[in-house]
Amino acid sequence: MSHFLQSQQLNIHPFKDDAGKWWWAVSSDFAYVLGGDPAVYDEQYVLFVVPQGFLTDLGSIPWYVRWLFNPAASECARAYVLHDYVNSLTAQRPPGMGVWSSQVAAAMLYEALAFDGVPYWSRLVQTLGVFLGIAKGEH
Repeated sequence: MSHFLQSQQLNIHPFKDDAGKWWWAVSSDFAYVLGGDPAVYDEQYVLFVVPQGFLTDLGSIPWYVRWLFNPAASECARAYVLHDYVNSLTAQRPPGMGVWSSQVAAAMLYEALAFDGVPYWSRLVQTLGVFLGIAKGEH
């Protein structure tokens, strides 16, 4: 199963931009390993390192369901930051082989939520919401 490389807590700091939108800045690097056994790190696995200073909106979850699915909750935040980071990699590269897609980012969100202990029903609904957003062109 994919996993976060270190077990430290994610440190993010919220702020509002000039337009009044909330953003979060990652205050220290953290890593995620795609595939493999969490007990063993092997160089053949794909390693994603979310850099210090990365900016994220955490999740485009409508306000009326944030009481149920809060991307800023400790068990969800790392997964949402990772999802946004992988999506940013896709946006920075031209289409073609080796480009991470929004669908892969959504699947990584699901696995990361599972690793951080989010219940099955919750991660399923959250990931489905992301996939529906992709289908509508919102990601």
